[in-house]
Amino acid sequence: MVKFFIVNNIPINKKDQDRYNDLWKNEWHDLHKIGPSVRTRNRILIKFFRKYVHQGKILDAGCGDGSLLIELHKIYQNDLDYEAGDISNNALQILESFDFISSHYLIDLEQKSTLPSQKYIAVISSEVLEHIKDWKKAVNNIASLVEQNGFVFITVPAQMKYWGQHDEFALHYRRFEINEIEDYLRSQGFQVKESICWGWPFYWIYYSFFLNKTPPQLVMKEITSPIKKVISKILFSLFFIDDFFSTKWGRRLFIVAQKSI
Repeated sequence: MVKFFIVNNIPINKKDQDRYNDLWKNEWHDLHKIGPSVRTRNRILIKFFRKYVHQGKILDAGCGDGSLLIELHKIYQNDLDYEAGDISNNALQILESFDFISSHYLIDLEQKSTLPSQKYIAVISSEVLEHIKDWKKAVNNIASLVEQNGFVFITVPAQMKYWGQHDEFALHYRRFEINEIEDYLRSQGFQVKESICWGWPFYWIYYSFFLNKTPPQLVMKEITSPIKKVISKILFSLFFIDDFFSTKWGRRLFIVAQKSI
């Protein structure tokens, strides 16, 4: 039985919820299955996750379709207690068949009263903060969910100089500069364990010469067609090479921080 915990004293932002419900229903439903960017992001996150977390209760805050939790469950099985939260009903409904996820939460990270009451060994915020107007408030709320010596795992798009039509389509407020989130986490009592600016050279080429020149709707439509599957596999393989570089030309930030106070 899927558990939904909806806190009513501070309502979920209905406008934001409607916008993301529409994206999950009409645009993003296949993206996380074979999209090379999403698969690569999950791969790198899992690499860091395995380094720092071995068992305990975790929360994917902004879980989307649960693709990251599915991959974590393949590795950890029952060593982790998996919980998921998102502002989109449509995203959470995708997770209904995943019986390894113990609880689902309809949350708004800007509203602390909508968050779970317990604490976690790890909270994941992957491709979430760029969608939130007051990102520092969201980070504070995420931090409140992390137990002492627990971890946050964050990914965000990097650098406003790369702003483009895909940011606008995905309802981003910003891209983050190098060290912007890290500095704030340190001010809130976290020790930054990992910080990389990833995505050069092959992801940079892919983004600059293909994604930025292709309408977002065209990139996402019919993503499961045979030709797109082949292209996705090739790109996914090429992106492994980018792991050897962390440069100012990267387009994706990966941050791991531990709560020390």
